[in-house]
Amino acid sequence: LSPDGTRLAIGLHTQAGDDIWTKRLPNGPLSRVTFGPGAEYRPRWTPDGRSVTFVSMGAGNGVYEHRADGAGSDSLLFTGLSQEAVLAPDGRWLLLRLSGISGPGGRDIVAGLAGSTPDALTPLETLAF
Repeated sequence: LSPDGTRLAIGLHTQAGDDIWTKRLPNGPLSRVTFGPGAEYRPRWTPDGRSVTFVSMGAGNGVYEHRADGAGSDSLLFTGLSQEAVLAPDGRWLLLRLSGISGPGGRDIVAGLAGSTPDALTPLETLAF
C-alpha cells in the first residue's frame, strides 16, 4: 500500500513473466511498472510514494527502484542476491533479508547504503541505535 493509501503495488505472474504492477484504489486499472527479462518481485513503496523498489532475479540480480508510473528505467540500489529489501525513510539506507545466502540457517538482516555491494553490508545485530 502506498504511503498515502491510494495505490497498491503487487508482483504478478503473467505470460510475460513475473513483474511489478500498480493499481490505483479502489477501481483503477492495473499498470505494469517493470518489463525486465528476469523475475521481479516483493515490491515496496519508497517513502515519498513516487517509486517502487523490488528484488530482481535473472541477468541482473539485485534490488532496483522504478518510478511507480512506469516511466523511465530501473535504477540499481544493490547488486547481489537478496530475498527482500526496503528503503529507509531517509532514502539512503536499505534494509535487506539475505535468506539462505550466508549459509545454512542464514536469514541475515543487513543494512547498507543504497548502491552498496555485498561486502559493504552490516549485519543488523551490530548496528548501534
